[in-house]
Amino acid sequence: MLLMGFGFQSGLNGSGSGVDGIPILHQRLYQFLACSLFPFVLRLPPVKRWVADKQKEGRQIVVFWAVLPMLLLFCLGFAFILHEEFFKGGALFSLHPSSE
Repeated sequence: MLLMGFGFQSGLNGSGSGVDGIPILHQRLYQFLACSLFPFVLRLPPVKRWVADKQKEGRQIVVFWAVLPMLLLFCLGFAFILHEEFFKGGALFSLHPSSE
């Protein structure tokens, strides 16, 4: 986030065009937070121990259902990042770069 900027959107200037009607999801800060939560939580020592204990017990399905909401949040945040990169990158290759 420090390298890319926080990307707060004000009107149409910001990290997304806001054309899909969901401008809050185009805030770069929220995208990076959504993508960072999943690896951050899985690195916490109590979580690592809990996951290891459940795997030793043969209850991987419990770990799967506990991790699934964070994984879905990660995918949602990353999808908006990819969407932005795809359309800005496509405009660059067609020699019509975005004004952002």
